[in-house]
Amino acid sequence: MTERQKIIARKLAIQSAKNKLKQISGIALLKLFGENENPALNELCSAYFSTFEYNLEPYSKLPYKSPKEKIFSWIIDTMELREKGEYYLFCGLWSKIKILDLKSAVSSLWRIDEDTVGFLLAETDLSRILECGLDSRDEYHYVIDIFENVEGEESGMKPDIQIKKASEADLDQIEKLYGDICGYLETHKNYPGWKKGIYPARCDAEKGLMEDALYIARLGDQTVGSMILKHEPEEGYSNGRWLTEDDYSRIYVVYILAVHPAFLKCGIGTELLMFAEQTARKEYCVSIRLDVVKDNFPAEQLYQKCGYQLIGTVSLGYEAFGIPWYNLYEKLI
Repeated sequence: MTERQKIIARKLAIQSAKNKLKQISGIALLKLFGENENPALNELCSAYFSTFEYNLEPYSKLPYKSPKEKIFSWIIDTMELREKGEYYLFCGLWSKIKILDLKSAVSSLWRIDEDTVGFLLAETDLSRILECGLDSRDEYHYVIDIFENVEGEESGMKPDIQIKKASEADLDQIEKLYGDICGYLETHKNYPGWKKGIYPARCDAEKGLMEDALYIARLGDQTVGSMILKHEPEEGYSNGRWLTEDDYSRIYVVYILAVHPAFLKCGIGTELLMFAEQTARKEYCVSIRLDVVKDNFPAEQLYQKCGYQLIGTVSLGYEAFGIPWYNLYEKLI
């Protein structure tokens, strides 16, 4: 394509986006971005698209035959859309919009394209991508996908995180860490199913300490994360079709990877997993294994980004706690 052809193509893309935006009621257009004008947003979108290869279950589903009012209420409630809220909207190019009338905006966005239904938004702080509409994963339902940018790498933060073996003196801080996380999950989507005082609790940290397997992550004088890393599997791991032989003297298993909710966008989870990998390499291990509650999308996105492969879905015996299925992951070292 010649330079002139590129210019014409860009102009056509801009005009097409403007025409679509004019047809949307209930919003105000704040800005229309050029193709590469917002690289952080483009990077986040690429990260979201890269999850498609894993064929993850949708965040939420609704039958096709649902009435329109139910569809629009489902979108608003599930995506937690806000009147007067500002979002990035994709309409061939990224734009920044403000929602003036929530119901009018959602009903109009739903038909933004003539040939299909649905739309793609991103939070302006780049914390989440929100998409709804038709999807080949389910021919009977509309679906919503929510991609949470749990590590917040767009902020450019690279804090000085120190990870070390925990001592008895750290138990109070780790107990507080567990409590703060569970408190946060009480008012947010509780993907892992953790409950304050039940799991994870101080007794879990004490057990990890006794096994010389408890680690703590600090940022300055603050405890921002923790994990347990040991050569011992969950009983249900025997049902997994793993990539390596079950010699756990050469395999590490990650338990209770915990990040303080105030530091979800600082790369703490990635640093803990990198530390686990470094530890495994020093001991000439062949792999690291872990499990995650099925449909814990933020955690699965983190593990996949860090190179872990989905092995399968099994029961670990926690049906009584309302958690029947866990996804198993493994990373070869």
